[in-house]
Amino acid sequence: MTTDHLIIFASWVVYYTLHSALATDKIKNWWRNAGFKLNSWRLIYSLISTIGLLILGGLLVITPSDSIMESNNITRFLGMMFATYGVIVVRISFRNYSLRDFLFKEDRFNEDQELEVTGIHGKVRHPLYSGTILIIVGMLFFVPKISSLITVVVTLLYLAIGINLEEKKLIKKYGNKYQDYKRNVPALIPMFWKTNEKS
Repeated sequence: MTTDHLIIFASWVVYYTLHSALATDKIKNWWRNAGFKLNSWRLIYSLISTIGLLILGGLLVITPSDSIMESNNITRFLGMMFATYGVIVVRISFRNYSLRDFLFKEDRFNEDQELEVTGIHGKVRHPLYSGTILIIVGMLFFVPKISSLITVVVTLLYLAIGINLEEKKLIKKYGNKYQDYKRNVPALIPMFWKTNEKS
């Protein structure tokens, strides 16, 4: 692994650490106690996340990296296929939110917000993460370089940690209702052969 690859690895670790830290209840409560509305925090959080991804994307583009397999029409097709399905899954995940609601709506943090268990959430608990995995695997097939592989590995490690942290908050908020949901619905990979009465 070259110095450039170590920089990519470290950049992803910093990005995901910051991403999780900013999403904690401690930060949200600090923001609220400082006299700000949570909808402004949501906008800042989204901007930091988006700018960070753009910077990392640029870093991946400009960093020289060796190939890990031959790039050909088949790998590019597989890459586009995985990425396209990933984007579709992410889009479906946001079906209940307009862009405006996602960026500004304070009600997203309302204690009375119902647990979403229908639609795609009736098939997987974390469809946004499922879509993310499909997109990064697609990127690896489309651009089969060491830098892409580093991105996939760090992202998968982060998602394992992120799901754990997120579900602790959800169990605290929803209690047994979330525990039942967790028992019946897989985290990332839907079991199409099983029917879910709530979906």
